[in-house]
Formats: sequence, structure tokens, C-alpha cells
Amino acid sequence: PPTTLCQTLFPYTTLFRSFESIGIVNAKDKAARFYAVMHFYYSLYDGAADKEKVKVEFVSAIKSLVQDLA
Repeated sequence: PPTTLCQTLFPYTTLFRSFESIGIVNAKDKAARFYAVMHFYYSLYDGAADKEKVKVEFVSAIKSLVQDLA
């Protein structure tokens, strides 16, 4: 079945509200960055010949993003 806009935005909204509730500054922007990185690597992984390399890069990107949350 087709995905509605609400279904698409629900995970982002939940993460944004979680970030906001724990006092992360610019919570909306940081939640958007997290999902942008995640979806970018989903796309890379789907078409990658070397999926392990994409996993390693994804972990590195997420670690960097987590450091920026503080």
C-alpha cells in the first residue's frame, strides 16, 4: 500500500521530539541530519558491490553525527 506523508514523517517527528525533550539544541535540524545520513547510506548500500565498506562508512558517519549532538 502507498505510504502516507504522516507515516513517512512519524520516525522523524519522534526523533525530533526525543532530541528536544533531552535538551539538544537545534533538535529539528539535527533530527533531519540524522535521517538524511541514514537514507543516504540506505541508498548506497542497496546498490553497493562492497556492502561491508558501506557499513563501515555508515558507522563512522553516525559516530560523527552523535558527537555533534552534544
